[in-house]
Amino acid sequence: EEALYYCFFFFFCGFHLLFSMSWVIGIIPASSGFVQNTPMYTFDSWPGYVSGIIGAVTSTAMAVQVVVLAHYYRRIWRHHNAAGHTMVKAKAELARNGAKVYFTRG
Repeated sequence: EEALYYCFFFFFCGFHLLFSMSWVIGIIPASSGFVQNTPMYTFDSWPGYVSGIIGAVTSTAMAVQVVVLAHYYRRIWRHHNAAGHTMVKAKAELARNGAKVYFTRG
């Protein structure tokens, strides 16, 4: 129950959630998102259909991951607020204990 861990989680998980959502939508050119995947079905050959089906499966799997991650993010956010953790509290913990305490055991 350290406030600093929650701040790290919200920062890194928030960026991962945004990245995953952009991947599902297909904004990133190398992604297999729905925007990038739609033109695959317009090809009249079997490689286009196969790549479209594989892209649909990966897009669906990423969408499920985004939904589950958003659910856990919301649950941890509620616990974080209920426990009274704030950024001021995290800064005070870091100033009091130092960074080495959080990254080493003992």
